[in-house]
Amino acid sequence: MSQTTRLRLEEVSARYRKCVMTIRRWIKDEQFGFPQPIRLRNRLYFSLDELRAFEEQFPDRLGARD
Repeated sequence: MSQTTRLRLEEVSARYRKCVMTIRRWIKDEQFGFPQPIRLRNRLYFSLDELRAFEEQFPDRLGARD
């Protein structure tokens, strides 16, 4: 079984050079289509694979790179 790399909300914020509140707005905006996080022990985690797929599908919405 392969393990998926997960990033914390703060890491996603740094990845896209956006504040945490902006990431939270992206999560709530269904039309934006940002990958939904999972909540573990009251923290938000995002799948790195899902983030990369989003970046490929909508390159004009984000400015992230590894």
